[in-house]
Amino acid sequence: MNAKTELLDILYGQANTLCAEIKTKKDKTIILKQNYSQEDWDNFAKELDFDYNNSSGDQFIHGTVWLQDNSWLKRIYMVGNFSSIEYWGVRQRPEIPEHLF
Repeated sequence: MNAKTELLDILYGQANTLCAEIKTKKDKTIILKQNYSQEDWDNFAKELDFDYNNSSGDQFIHGTVWLQDNSWLKRIYMVGNFSSIEYWGVRQRPEIPEHLF
């Protein structure tokens, strides 16, 4: 699974995105602050352009994407009897942390 493609498929592009904070299993944090420029967006998308196994048995991506419509995406990890999967789930938007302003 490609992390950038997966996220953009849910977002339908960047128009609805307010800000984001995404952490990978490799201790990399990818941040998109509010009032971002096109260059900021392009850099954010470039950092997310990596492949990972979304059913590997361990969660690879953690994070939150705040949206303009007061909803947000939260990374969800589900474990079943014989497999696991992670994906973006849509929720009501939480408070935005101070460091993303």
